[in-house]
Amino acid sequence: MRSLDFNVWSSSSILRYSHLEVNESDLYGSNSGKSLRSDVFGKTSQGGLCTVCNKSWTGCPGHWGHIRLASPVYHVGWMSYVLYWCRLTCNSCGRVQEKRGKRCMYCDAVMVHVVKSDAYALTMNKRPLEAKDVLDWFEKIPVEDVSGVTGHDAFHPKDLILTILPVPPNQVRPSPMLNDSEIHGEDDITRRLLLIVRVNKSLQRYNGTLTRYQRNKLEDAVNAYLDHTKIPSKKKYSKKASDQKSLAERLRHKKGRMRGNLMGKRVNHSARSVISGDAQIGMDEVGVPEKIANNMTVTETINAININHFQSLVDKRSETIKYVIEPPNKKVILSKCRGAISLDYGWQLERTLQDGDLVLFNRQPSLHKMSIMCHKVKVMPGSTFRLNLSCTTPYNADCK
Repeated sequence: MRSLDFNVWSSSSILRYSHLEVNESDLYGSNSGKSLRSDVFGKTSQGGLCTVCNKSWTGCPGHWGHIRLASPVYHVGWMSYVLYWCRLTCNSCGRVQEKRGKRCMYCDAVMVHVVKSDAYALTMNKRPLEAKDVLDWFEKIPVEDVSGVTGHDAFHPKDLILTILPVPPNQVRPSPMLNDSEIHGEDDITRRLLLIVRVNKSLQRYNGTLTRYQRNKLEDAVNAYLDHTKIPSKKKYSKKASDQKSLAERLRHKKGRMRGNLMGKRVNHSARSVISGDAQIGMDEVGVPEKIANNMTVTETINAININHFQSLVDKRSETIKYVIEPPNKKVILSKCRGAISLDYGWQLERTLQDGDLVLFNRQPSLHKMSIMCHKVKVMPGSTFRLNLSCTTPYNADCK
């Protein structure tokens, strides 16, 4: 892979990746095969195989679906881009204007004045500009004019208006589990999508022309699913509904997918505690509490130099040896092993920390390379890491 591009997901791409059109709101009834709980979206519980990829719940990555909206709606996250293309193009011919003027430089039509009046509402010449009208406007824009502005032809402004809503797999919105089995209860994302399905289904059954109120109701439901924090309080359905998380909240903030899951790593062979100063240890040392030193392990490979030393420790069932690993990957807990163990070259041991071991010491935020440095272990009583006061500056540690 040479490069990675991010772009707006077009309706044609959504349909290409989709395996099911959702048009039923009954999650567990006879028509649940076309609902948000269909097995097509992937397996998240033990028992059975996925109907799409024929894999169990541990191997199934999940599969996408879609909802065909009864009316085009704005995307609350793309309103600034919609406004940009409205001001850049002519609403009569759709051509991109090289220079903003009162009239179009191609068809001589009068240029309209479009402004943003709400989180996802636009006005044109002081009149409401609805999503279906913007879609008709953007469909007139030539592909050549778009590529001249963006530099590539993978994007078109008409994709900024939602006509097809992608439905994420069950792995993104799993049901609550009890004893490794799903129970009747839904994730917040599924509840948001269920509201969209119900509103959309009622509009599809309507025989006449949809009113502005009906279109706005669908738009409110879609944008509450995308990011309900940007919806004005008067448009929120209820206090209980506003407490449900939206897609944007799954990603942002400290407990979101980015900072909470992807960046917040917790790894083996590491420990965390408070720092305190100690002028009695060396600048190249770090004081490690006995509780942490007896819990953390260092992997040692058996060779001709250390085989006799470690063999004697294993025979004595020393508490400093936690595990014995026999190739290829047979791991034995020494304290629970009753028989004799004869070490051989290539075997591995996991022993506890001891004085002189080299460790990496880090204090967040890691703003420069001296935020992570190597120190020698000095096992000490207490519950905090000890650090020489002369070493606090590169870590920006304010020991008192």
